Amino acid sequence: MEAEALSDDVDEGGETAVFLDAAQRKAVIAAATPAAARFFRGLELTGARPQELAATLVTDFDGRTLRLAHRKGRPAKLRPRHVVLSAAGIEFFKQQSKDKLPGAPLFTEDGETPWRRHVWAGQMQAAIARHNEEAKGDKRISGHATACSFRHARISELLRIHGAIH
Repeated sequence: MEAEALSDDVDEGGETAVFLDAAQRKAVIAAATPAAARFFRGLELTGARPQELAATLVTDFDGRTLRLAHRKGRPAKLRPRHVVLSAAGIEFFKQQSKDKLPGAPLFTEDGETPWRRHVWAGQMQAAIARHNEEAKGDKRISGHATACSFRHARISELLRIHGAIH
């Protein structure tokens, strides 16, 4: 199964997911504000849920892995996991950690405030709109893409790399 076949049938919290290929992800990142671009790149490198990445602190990066956690189930229990990073991911997270205190957020909207759902969603839509102002035809990106589209793309790519899909 090709990754593109996964594009419009993945349900994430009641929403239909849109698969973003590598060129589309690069275009969104290029059109985003610097803070949003860093956040989206972090999503791309980890496959994290946006709320997980928004909650990460400098101490969650150990130089090789990134600790992510989310609440799941009823009653909600904290479910932590560690993402093993590529060389590019390690370098990226070293840059995000540089000159920050251990308890500081890795990603912020404005240098202080951790990302909030409505803000990253708005930044994603704004980046897509900026990209689509110049893009023509199949270079345009669906306005239905969300920050979760980076997660779905990463998962699909890992499945392909490890032979689960062809």
